[in-house]
Amino acid sequence: MPSTSPRSSPRAASFAWLGLAGPDGLPAGVIRGKGILAVTDAHARLIFHLVGGRWTVSAGDPWHPGEDRLNEMVFIGRDLNDAGRTALAARLNECVETEER
Repeated sequence: MPSTSPRSSPRAASFAWLGLAGPDGLPAGVIRGKGILAVTDAHARLIFHLVGGRWTVSAGDPWHPGEDRLNEMVFIGRDLNDAGRTALAARLNECVETEER
């Protein structure tokens, strides 16, 4: 499930921020995730990797002046139903910084 969205709030520095850690976290069947996170006030991309229950977030290349800063994430799994995909997308969208929050 690819997801591209505007930059995230500073909470992105921690995977727990995604609301995906713990028993109510990722839908059953998600086995891999990766992506680039754009975090407010971060001068570099954050690189996200998930394999099984292990994850990392590390600094990547710096953003160039005027470059669009977008989050790009992909999750791979098996037997993901519509409810699981919808719940994952909703959790990720809650992390996106908007004018309202």
